Amino acid sequence: MRRVRWSLLVVGLAVGIFVFVLSEHGIERAMIVAVVDGDTVRIDNGETVRLLGIDAPEYGEPCFAEAYDEFRNIVAGKSVLLIHDREDRDRYGRLLRYLEIDGALINLLLVQRGVARAEDFGHTLVRSAAFREAEQSAQSERIGCLWQ
Repeated sequence: MRRVRWSLLVVGLAVGIFVFVLSEHGIERAMIVAVVDGDTVRIDNGETVRLLGIDAPEYGEPCFAEAYDEFRNIVAGKSVLLIHDREDRDRYGRLLRYLEIDGALINLLLVQRGVARAEDFGHTLVRSAAFREAEQSAQSERIGCLWQ
C-alpha cells in the first residue's frame, strides 16, 4: 500500500511539473466544446479561441459552410494544444492561439486545404511566412473552395 501511495505521489508530481512547464512556455491543453465558425472555437474553460495567422470566411460569405465543416470535422470534441505567439488576445477578448492535434498545426492545415487565407492582421507572427507559402500553394493548385 505504501508503494502505491508513493507511486501515485511521484506520478502526480510529474504531471504537475509537465503542466507547469507547458503553460510557462505558452502551451496549454484544452478540449474543444464548440466550433463557432471556420477559425474560432470555444474550449472547456469557457474561453473563446481565435486561430492565429488565418482568416476563414464569415457566415453568409462564399465558402463559409465548407470552411466551418472542415474545421468542425478536424477539431470538434478533441483535445488540442493551444500555442501562444506574441499577442494574447484580440480586440474582442478572444484568446489568439495556434491549435495543434497530434503534431499537426490546424491553422496551417486549413490554409493548405484552401478553406482559410493567411492573415496576420498587422501582427508579427512567428509562423506568418509558412501560412503565406501554404496559401500561395493552395491558390496555384486551386485547392479548396477559396481557390476554385
